[in-house]
Amino acid sequence: GYLSIKKNPIHKITFKNNTIGFFAFKMKSKDVYYPFLAGLYGDFANSGLGFSTIYKPIEEAKKRGGSSISTYISSNNSSIFRAHIQLGFTINETLYTFVKHVK
Repeated sequence: GYLSIKKNPIHKITFKNNTIGFFAFKMKSKDVYYPFLAGLYGDFANSGLGFSTIYKPIEEAKKRGGSSISTYISSNNSSIFRAHIQLGFTINETLYTFVKHVK
Protein backbone atom coordinates (compact mmCIF):
# COMPACT_ATOMS: atom_id res chain seq x y z
CA GLY A 1 0.00 0.00 0.00
CA TYR A 2 0.88 3.63 -0.31
CA LEU A 3 1.59 6.04 2.52
CA SER A 4 -0.85 8.86 3.04
CA ILE A 5 -0.38 11.77 5.42
CA LYS A 6 -4.16 11.89 5.88
CA LYS A 7 -4.19 8.26 7.02
CA ASN A 8 -0.78 8.42 8.72
CA PRO A 9 -0.36 11.85 10.32
CA ILE A 10 2.92 13.27 11.57
CA HIS A 11 3.10 13.10 15.39
CA LYS A 12 5.07 15.59 17.47
CA ILE A 13 7.70 14.44 19.94
CA THR A 14 7.94 16.80 22.90
CA PHE A 15 10.35 17.05 25.82
CA LYS A 16 10.09 19.65 28.59
CA ASN A 17 7.50 21.66 26.61
CA ASN A 18 9.70 21.74 23.49
CA THR A 19 8.82 20.04 20.23
CA ILE A 20 12.05 18.16 19.59
CA GLY A 21 11.08 15.91 16.68
CA PHE A 22 8.43 13.93 14.87
CA PHE A 23 7.34 10.47 13.74
CA ALA A 24 4.80 8.87 11.44
CA PHE A 25 3.62 5.29 11.44
CA LYS A 26 0.93 3.08 10.00
CA MET A 27 -0.81 -0.12 10.96
CA LYS A 28 0.72 -3.05 9.03
CA SER A 29 -1.72 -5.65 10.27
CA LYS A 30 -4.28 -6.02 13.06
CA ASP A 31 -1.94 -5.11 15.93
CA VAL A 32 1.43 -4.47 14.24
CA TYR A 33 2.61 -0.91 13.63
CA TYR A 34 5.29 0.28 11.20
CA PRO A 35 7.08 3.57 12.01
CA PHE A 36 8.23 4.71 8.58
CA LEU A 37 9.53 8.20 9.32
CA ALA A 38 11.08 9.79 12.42
CA GLY A 39 13.63 12.41 13.32
CA LEU A 40 14.85 15.06 15.69
CA TYR A 41 14.95 18.72 14.76
CA GLY A 42 18.41 20.23 14.26
CA ASP A 43 18.68 21.98 17.62
CA PHE A 44 18.21 18.62 19.37
CA ALA A 45 20.28 16.42 17.04
CA ASN A 46 23.13 15.76 19.50
CA SER A 47 21.13 16.13 22.70
CA GLY A 48 20.94 12.45 23.67
CA LEU A 49 17.20 12.42 22.96
CA GLY A 50 17.37 10.32 19.78
CA PHE A 51 15.87 7.34 21.63
CA SER A 52 12.59 9.25 21.74
CA THR A 53 12.14 8.80 17.97
CA ILE A 54 11.98 5.05 18.67
CA TYR A 55 10.21 5.10 22.03
CA LYS A 56 7.36 7.50 21.19
CA PRO A 57 5.98 5.34 18.33
CA ILE A 58 6.02 2.38 20.74
CA GLU A 59 3.98 4.41 23.26
CA GLU A 60 1.49 5.48 20.58
CA ALA A 61 1.12 1.92 19.24
CA LYS A 62 0.34 0.70 22.77
CA LYS A 63 -2.31 3.42 23.18
CA ARG A 64 -3.96 2.16 19.98
CA GLY A 65 -3.98 -1.47 21.13
CA GLY A 66 -0.92 -2.54 19.16
CA SER A 67 1.19 -5.41 20.41
CA SER A 68 4.17 -5.14 18.05
CA ILE A 69 6.36 -2.70 16.13
CA SER A 70 8.10 -3.72 12.91
CA THR A 71 10.49 -1.33 11.21
CA TYR A 72 13.56 -1.02 9.00
CA ILE A 73 16.78 0.85 9.68
CA SER A 74 19.80 1.53 7.54
CA SER A 75 22.76 -0.76 8.18
CA ASN A 76 24.89 2.41 8.02
CA ASN A 77 23.18 3.92 11.06
CA SER A 78 24.91 2.06 13.88
CA SER A 79 23.72 4.40 16.65
CA ILE A 80 20.06 3.85 15.74
CA PHE A 81 20.72 0.11 15.43
CA ARG A 82 22.10 0.06 19.01
CA ALA A 83 19.19 2.16 20.29
CA HIS A 84 16.67 -0.32 18.85
CA ILE A 85 18.48 -3.22 20.53
CA GLN A 86 18.58 -1.32 23.85
CA LEU A 87 14.82 -0.74 23.63
CA GLY A 88 14.15 -4.47 23.20
CA PHE A 89 13.91 -4.89 19.43
CA THR A 90 15.19 -8.12 17.91
CA ILE A 91 16.62 -8.59 14.42
CA ASN A 92 14.27 -10.39 12.07
CA GLU A 93 16.13 -9.85 8.80
CA THR A 94 19.38 -8.18 7.76
CA LEU A 95 19.73 -6.08 4.62
CA TYR A 96 22.88 -4.10 3.89
CA THR A 97 23.16 -0.60 2.46
CA PHE A 98 26.19 0.06 0.28
CA VAL A 99 27.29 3.55 -0.72
CA LYS A 100 30.14 4.59 -3.01
CA HIS A 101 30.78 8.27 -3.54
CA VAL A 102 32.23 9.12 -6.94
CA LYS A 103 33.56 12.39 -8.24
